[in-house]
Amino acid sequence: MYSLLPAMTSTLFLGYGTYCLINRLGMRGNIVFIALCLATFLWQLTWAILFQATDPATILALVKFGCLLILFLPSALYQFLVEISELTSERRYVFFSYALAVVFAVFLLGSDWLIRGYYAYSWGNYPKAGPLHPLHMLQTLAVIVRGIHIAWRAQKTAAPNQRMRLQLCVVSAGFCLLSAIDYLGKYGIDFYPPGVIFITIGLGVMMAASYVLPDPMTLAAAIVHEIRTPLTIIDYQAMAIAKYWPTLFKGYQLAVERGIFQSHIRSGSLEIIANLHQGISREVGQLNLLIDMMLTTAAFEHTESMVLERHSVRRCLEQALQRYPFKTPALEKICISGVEDFQFEGSDVLLECALLNLLKNALYALSAANKGEIHIFTHKGDRHNSLHITDTGAGISDEILPHIFDYFYTTKRHGGGMGLPFCRRVMTAFGGQISCESRQGLYTTITLSFPVLI
Repeated sequence: MYSLLPAMTSTLFLGYGTYCLINRLGMRGNIVFIALCLATFLWQLTWAILFQATDPATILALVKFGCLLILFLPSALYQFLVEISELTSERRYVFFSYALAVVFAVFLLGSDWLIRGYYAYSWGNYPKAGPLHPLHMLQTLAVIVRGIHIAWRAQKTAAPNQRMRLQLCVVSAGFCLLSAIDYLGKYGIDFYPPGVIFITIGLGVMMAASYVLPDPMTLAAAIVHEIRTPLTIIDYQAMAIAKYWPTLFKGYQLAVERGIFQSHIRSGSLEIIANLHQGISREVGQLNLLIDMMLTTAAFEHTESMVLERHSVRRCLEQALQRYPFKTPALEKICISGVEDFQFEGSDVLLECALLNLLKNALYALSAANKGEIHIFTHKGDRHNSLHITDTGAGISDEILPHIFDYFYTTKRHGGGMGLPFCRRVMTAFGGQISCESRQGLYTTITLSFPVLI
């Protein structure tokens, strides 16, 4: 009877993991969550057998195996919270937590220092804590509280949908932490361990938060992808106008000169029509660029673990400048000097999209102030290399500056408030930083800092 609860919940954990394996394999943190579900499934299945086992050798083997799984669960939960918070700089501490769990595992399997036998309670057998067990409890408390702190801090600046996910993950981690009440049974307190109920709720909430909530970015990406076809048709029509307009215009002029019909089109309007194809092509180019950035952002949202490769900053900058649909006067305002190339570890596509965002913002600042230039340069340091984009346009006020990296915060009439937060997410994924320095009416400098590669 007492084995019924762990047996039933173990099946539920297996269902959690199977669902994510089949339906959500590409989601961020998914592999960790599946491992977490699998370990919890095996742990509860082991406890279901342990509670009714009678052979001392079998009981001891089950105790060791179950406790071995428990040793790594706090680190796995910590890693999941780090991954979903996208804090790559925290991964070294996750590695340290796993290393400490391995040390505890050595003591568990090779001595009685961590677990020294078992208690035979009225409801079943249960592990007996050894002298090192309080250290494992301390590690469990430290890493889960640390993970909760990271997720809570990340939700403050996250997009609304991601903010809800992180908040629910904080709640679920809190439920998992409550399961530590089961440790009392390892110190001779005879009561049936209820912790599995908290873990069941916690992992259920975590799965719903991370994998079931609808993602508006995916929906938006699907919509904008469908827009690309009519844009291509419009672009071809603009090319046709450019090809046949000179002939049509020449025929129109001859007809007017020979008095075939009287012109009602002003000369200024004729000039506008003559340049119409350029304007159409430019706007189509900007919309295609926006679509590329949206699709890249959506792919970034659902990359479980980004493949970080070495790329050239100069090459990414050149690609961004080539892709941006500049008007000729705007291109003349960009000054590139002192750009010493360096390597960074990350995604060239994501960095190019971030640079396109920054170039767009800088050009908007010049247009708003009706003055200024854009200066792009690099600086190489001992610990960080940096890329700087400075515009001497409108600048940013002291009241607005602290909020520019917040999602959906914008001062532009037609802005969405997604560009700079996206840039920050990209730099965070690379293990770097983005910062802004500005004085209203004078300048704005965006600095992208990359870790120096060895």
